[in-house]
Amino acid sequence: MALLVALLAGMVAGAWGREWVDGTGRVLEGEMLGVERGGAVVVAGGKRVWLGVGKLSAVDQIWVKRWCEGKSVGEQLPPPVWVGTVPQAEVHVSGGGKVGGAWVFKSAHYVFRCDAEVSASVMNDFATVAEGTLKLVGSLPVAMPGLEGRTLTAQVVQSAEAYERGGGPAGSAGVFTYDETGDGVLLVPFSSLGIEKFGGKNTKSYGYSAKVLVHEMTHQAMGEWLAWMPKWVAEGMAEYAAQTTYRNGVFYTSAKDRVVAMKQRLEYVRAALGGEGKALVMRPSEVMAAPESAWTTEGKSGEESLAVHRMYVSSMLLMHYYLHLADKGEARRIRWYFQELEAANRYFRSGGKEGSLPEGLGERGRVGREEVRAHFLKLLEDPAGPGALDADFKARYAALGVRL
Repeated sequence: MALLVALLAGMVAGAWGREWVDGTGRVLEGEMLGVERGGAVVVAGGKRVWLGVGKLSAVDQIWVKRWCEGKSVGEQLPPPVWVGTVPQAEVHVSGGGKVGGAWVFKSAHYVFRCDAEVSASVMNDFATVAEGTLKLVGSLPVAMPGLEGRTLTAQVVQSAEAYERGGGPAGSAGVFTYDETGDGVLLVPFSSLGIEKFGGKNTKSYGYSAKVLVHEMTHQAMGEWLAWMPKWVAEGMAEYAAQTTYRNGVFYTSAKDRVVAMKQRLEYVRAALGGEGKALVMRPSEVMAAPESAWTTEGKSGEESLAVHRMYVSSMLLMHYYLHLADKGEARRIRWYFQELEAANRYFRSGGKEGSLPEGLGERGRVGREEVRAHFLKLLEDPAGPGALDADFKARYAALGVRL
């Protein structure tokens, strides 16, 4: 065994491919990229392959353990994979009849309920955006809740009054209301989507936009994890998705497309705030410290509402920073954060039978949600402190030519 361990230690120092053997004796030759979600990620035949560590041979399990020694979970992660586009073929909804006072349509993962009749083209577009948003969120190199067996509900209402009666906060463009399990309903008014009555039918106007749908559907996709997230993480991810350029069923996600979209959004918000003299993007340390009450426009004046928009655009830029600019562009901290979030969520939902709590918390008996949430956020901190995070954030965007 000593000789075996010595040989394994020597192999770990190298970066060449090796043979992997699972419990059934099946052999695969591939190069080690990292460890993620309980599996070794290797590249074999030009493709990434995930190998559950528990199903590997004893020799391979020792090899993986040696490879991980001295590395944090974030450092063990394989390099992320990014795609340039996320296409979604046009969806043709089923249904369309009136059921219980609402017009009901269905797609693969969604049930849409409308309190007024809308044209088929609108509903097909809703469904295409919905299914495309789920694909967009699923394409990110971070852990996300699974969709197996889930049916998501979206309620689209004709008037602002109906929106507020349904639970929509006054002054907001859309809302996803949910319970402790993450199940809930997406609610959005026609006005937020640019839907108007034309020729006796509710249809898309020249001002039609799907951004509100993408934002709220991103919340819905992460529904069962939202209770674990601070507001800036939840809103930052939703704003990141909604900001992604979308045309004719395709999300454009290349670096060039992202930067152009960010610059356009910043100029729009800057003009709304009154021009060049106004502060726009908040420092990361400010965004992270903002109380949840600061994120709502309900009951706030026009000036105060504009300040809320600053927070939303700042959270979008902060999420983009963690996904694309931090950690030498490898998104190690944010991926580590979501991986730990997934494990803890499974732990609590299964009563401790699945998943796990962060090391150091699991042995302390009953652990509160806030304590675990605070522990997760430490994974995103800069070891040199909040000042270093603020400075790096500013420098990275300056290098991209993005004026904050």
